[in-house]
Amino acid sequence: MSWQQAGITLHHLQLAMSHCDRTGLDAFREACHPNFKAAKGKRVMYQGRGPYEPRPLTAAAHAVAYPDAPVLVPKDFKGDTARQFLLRQPGFSLEGEESEPPGWCRPSQLV
Repeated sequence: MSWQQAGITLHHLQLAMSHCDRTGLDAFREACHPNFKAAKGKRVMYQGRGPYEPRPLTAAAHAVAYPDAPVLVPKDFKGDTARQFLLRQPGFSLEGEESEPPGWCRPSQLV
């Protein structure tokens, strides 16, 4: 089963983000797998938290969800799939782009 079909949930991602917040980006990336390189494209934010690198974050969430499965390594990811996966999850946005909290609406939407 590919990681895209593994059923990684927001809860798994939140646990991985908490680990990254405690250890820092570089140590987190290294702990996920020593061959992960720093993200070349934009990183992701989660409701003002972050930034997070998509591939290590997804790999860590997969490890939380499936502790007995082989760890995901850089070659398990193709192109922008990890970033796109995260951006489809509620609350995620690209670094540098505004992300509104749940239930928030722009004043122009109130008219």
